Order: sequence, then structure tokens, then C-alpha cells
Amino acid sequence: MGARSAQNSRGKIFYGYWIVVALVVLNFIPVTLFMSCNATFMPAVADALNVSPGVIGYILSVFSLGNTALFPVFGRLFAKYDSRILCTFGVCALALSFTCQSLVTEPWQFIVCGVPLAFGVVPLLFMAPANLINRWFTKRAGFFIGIVLASTGVGGVLWNMVSGELILDYGFRATYRIFAIITLVSGLPFTLFVLRDYPSDKGLVPYGSEEACSSEKEARDDSLDSNQDQASLYQDGLSAHDAYRTPTFKLLLVYALFMNLGMYICAMTPSYVRTLDFAAAMPLLGATCVSFIMGAQTVAKVLWGAVADKRPLVSVIGGLLMGIVGVLCLAFLNDASWMLYGGSTIFGFFYALSTVTTPILTRYYFGMRDYSLIFAKVSMACTMGTFGGSVIWGTTINMTGSFYPMFFGVVCMLSIALVCILLVNRSAKGRSFTKKD
Repeated sequence: MGARSAQNSRGKIFYGYWIVVALVVLNFIPVTLFMSCNATFMPAVADALNVSPGVIGYILSVFSLGNTALFPVFGRLFAKYDSRILCTFGVCALALSFTCQSLVTEPWQFIVCGVPLAFGVVPLLFMAPANLINRWFTKRAGFFIGIVLASTGVGGVLWNMVSGELILDYGFRATYRIFAIITLVSGLPFTLFVLRDYPSDKGLVPYGSEEACSSEKEARDDSLDSNQDQASLYQDGLSAHDAYRTPTFKLLLVYALFMNLGMYICAMTPSYVRTLDFAAAMPLLGATCVSFIMGAQTVAKVLWGAVADKRPLVSVIGGLLMGIVGVLCLAFLNDASWMLYGGSTIFGFFYALSTVTTPILTRYYFGMRDYSLIFAKVSMACTMGTFGGSVIWGTTINMTGSFYPMFFGVVCMLSIALVCILLVNRSAKGRSFTKKD
């Protein structure tokens, strides 16, 4: 049935695939330029402003606080308003942020830039892929979410190396200005001319829908024109009010919180690598380690997404275990560059977990009825974890002068997350709203 909805009688490609392409580009370039390259900028910015990387790292705290405040706002906006407007706004917010970062002269100015960054990343990275793909695809949604979010990993490999070279040659200020221009040129054509909210906007039905039609005429005849009828396609699941009261929802929030407490290690990897004796002779070693994390993340997002379509618990447990192993490798197997590359690769498989599995788990346990609202709450827990990690581990590094308390703490947090996800599955008692192939 999915194949029938993917192609009309004239042989045209199902428009949902163009939605995927647009989301891939938005994440491959504008989002990646911040999310994956921020760690590469930190040492240069810290040196220029004469502060420690831990202080500069507080930008992630402000960014996470902004995310936490904006998730419920954008959750409601995506349920009511055109995604083209919201994503265009996100692209412009990122370009503005890069421009402001290029002008900073004090640490607090750089840290405050985390606010407009949140206005850009929340709609483009978190809300648009989760909402649009789940609307356009009733089957294989996890796989396509993985494809979209894997673009940040591919972009991370490319843009980390590019940003590292640009910073060495021209400085971080010029590099940020270049990134602002690239963001606008690459993002706006797709947000303005390609994105659409629902299949019915193009006279179609979702990929894999039981109502999928074999011809364009049938699709138009069966498509739902009114907002009320259109919404009826997405009423399977729990209401937000009922979902919030379940143990499953509360445990999922705790899982998301503790899992994201471990994400900060990626941002601190270049600064950590600089403390190693042999790293002085390899100025790009830290950026290369981050590139290995992003490369592994690319593969893992597709892998975890495909696995989660049928076995969400398997993908989550696998990712958490690889996170624990990767952290231990980075902490204790650091005598040579290849050891660091290996630890970074393993950690990258965990680093993919949050953005891919949380939208899939939300739909799996609660359905599409109030998906935007429920997913916004789960995403808030994720960003609270990111915020907590940046504050806790950044402060720990500054107070102790060592990265090892951070490594030990992250292992503990991921172990707690592992216990929580097992309890999530147990509390759901087999309830699932995901259509399987």
C-alpha cells in the first residue's frame, strides 16, 4: 500500500519524498552549521575572549533554556500554522545568530547568542522533521526521520573540517559571517517553495495509509478538504491530557532527561583533546574527533530509525550501551589518535539517539492524536537534560580542572536512563500506535 501511494498514475514521485529532501537540506546545512560545528568554534572563541572553554560552553546552557521555553510554543504553532512560515523564521534566526556571534567582544555576548539559536534550531531540527514526516508517512516514519537527521551527521563530517580550516585561515569571526550567508542561501528556497504541511495539501494521502489510492484522481477524490476532516486522519492515539497522566509519559520524560545529560561530552571533546600530551602536534585532532562522532552519528541515525520502526526498545538500549562504552573509551583509551577516533566513533552511535528515538517513541506509545503537544513536552525534557549537562559538567570542569569527573558522571546518567527506558516499556503493557510493515 505504501508503494501505491508513493507514485500516481502518471509516474510522478510521491511528494512526501520532496518533503524529506527539503528537511535533509535544512538539517544538512543551516542546522549542522551550529549543532555540529559549535564545538569546533569553542577553543578559538575562548582564546580570543581570554576565558576557559567551559565558560564559552555556557552558550549551550542558554540555548537549552531557550529550547525548553520554546518547545511548547512551537508545538502549538506547528499544530495550527503553516510550517513554511515557521521554518523560514528558523532559517533567518540562525543567520542572525551567526552574524551576532561574529561581532562579540565579551563572553556574555557570545553566551546570549544561544537565545536566537534556539529560535532557529527548535523548528528546523526538532519540530519540523518529527511533525511533517509523521504526517506524510504512516509507515517507515522512523526510517525517514533517521534519514533526515542523519544529514546532520554527514554535515558534521564535512562542515567540522571546513570550519576548522576556515577558523585557522581567517578566524572565527569571518567564519561565522560566511556561515550566515550559507544558511540563508541554502535554506530559504526549501522553506518557501517546497515544504507542505499535509498530504491533502497536494491531493494525496500519507505513505502507507490504508486509504492509499492508485491514481492521482482517486487521491484527489478521497483527500480531505476541510480542516476537521483532514485532522480525522490523525486521531489515533491518546489525548495530551490522558497521556500526561500515564506512568509511561512520566518515565519517558525521566529517560529523556538523563539520556541528554550525556550529550555535552561532544561539545567538550576538542577542549578535552587539547589537554592530552601528544595533541599539541595535531592542531586539528579535536575537530577530527568530532567529525568521527558525526560520521558515526550519520550511520546510527538511519540504523536506529529503521530498527525503531519495528523494535524501538532495541534501538534505545543499543544506543545507551554504546554511549557508556564510548565514554569509557574516551576517558581511558587516549594514548594515541586512533584510540580517540575509536572512542569517538562508538560515542557517535549514542549521540544519534536523542533526536531519532524520542519522536519515534512518542508516536509509538501515544499516537498522532495530540502528537505535537506530547512531543513538545518530551523534547522539553531533552533540552533540560542538555541544559543540566552543560551547567553541571561545565562547572565541574572549571572547579576541578579535570574532565574525568564529567566522564564518570555521564556513565552514571546513562545507566539511569537505561533503567528508565526498561520501565517505560513495562508500564506501557504492550500498547503501541505505530503501524508496522
